Amino acid sequence: MTFLFGASVYVTTRTVYDAISVFAVFILRQSPSRWPPLFFSPWKATSLTELWGDRWHHMNRSWMVAVGSRPASRILGRAAGVLGAFALSGLMHDLGLRAVGRGSDFAAIFGFFFMMGVGVVVESACKMMTGRLPSGIAGWLWVLTWVGLWANRATDAMLTRGAASSGFFPEPYRPFKLIWASFARS
Repeated sequence: MTFLFGASVYVTTRTVYDAISVFAVFILRQSPSRWPPLFFSPWKATSLTELWGDRWHHMNRSWMVAVGSRPASRILGRAAGVLGAFALSGLMHDLGLRAVGRGSDFAAIFGFFFMMGVGVVVESACKMMTGRLPSGIAGWLWVLTWVGLWANRATDAMLTRGAASSGFFPEPYRPFKLIWASFARS
């Protein structure tokens, strides 16, 4: 269930972004270069650094770096900067879940994102000792295990508080309902 929920987050985020991109390029006549791909095959990541630094979307990256990472890095070093950015992400996602209107589980939601930062810091320490980040099958299993371990509780918190059923689209305009209605008519 955890990985299915993660996949649905990926698919939903990408679908909305791609739909807006198509509208912006074909209707608003914007250059496609203003709409680069949002994800780069996150399932291929062999380190957390690669997953969160290169393969997952960066829609919030600039302000998280400016507000969370840069100040903490200046005061306490690079590891604190990484943790600052992930802590800010955890706070943002907790607020997003609270917006659904059924509360949150701060420890689960914030904890997931903060622990992703801890994992990146652990990888950085390993790289200092070994000269490289995790890679290959072992790296892929490491990512799958670390993300799955912490995502399980966060997924449970999101599902029990209604995040999966929240109305991103108003009821009569939900894509599935529109597609289903068109099949029912034919």
